[in-house]
Amino acid sequence: MMQLFVAILVSSVGFAQEVKQEAEHHHREHGAHVHGSASLAIAFEGSHGKIELHSPGDSIIGFEHEAKTAQDKKTQETALKTLESKMAEMVAFDPALKCAWSKEKVEVKLEKSGHGDVNGAWAISCEKSPVGGKITFNVQKYFPKLKDVDVQIIADSFQTGVEANKVGTEVNLK
Repeated sequence: MMQLFVAILVSSVGFAQEVKQEAEHHHREHGAHVHGSASLAIAFEGSHGKIELHSPGDSIIGFEHEAKTAQDKKTQETALKTLESKMAEMVAFDPALKCAWSKEKVEVKLEKSGHGDVNGAWAISCEKSPVGGKITFNVQKYFPKLKDVDVQIIADSFQTGVEANKVGTEVNLK
């Protein structure tokens, strides 16, 4: 059930992002691939949730091509390790919830078009539901090239969306 829930949420985030970009007449790369923009989906059933991040590689790593040189490999490895280890600080739940994070995947996906994306997924288990609390977003603290993070949140019967475009953006789940 949770996987279906997250799949629907993620697809709606992508669709909403494309519609928004068309409406604002932004320069578009390929499809929903826009440098400096990412989508973040958070879905909870009770105290257990999933978080998915989708971003152009340039916004996380600093480039999108395949890492072939030693320097590129080191740069990519460092960026991905930061994403893996700092996600709980980038998406900070109320400490009283005592949430435990588990990385499911963090990967670079290269397309034939030459564009590369970074995709990540985490499972999160808290002592109680986050509904009634807040989430603080600090993505730009670690990845300053991400100017616009479109966040969609579904937690039990609570639903909202927010643009986390600066460090300290807060969302109350009330």
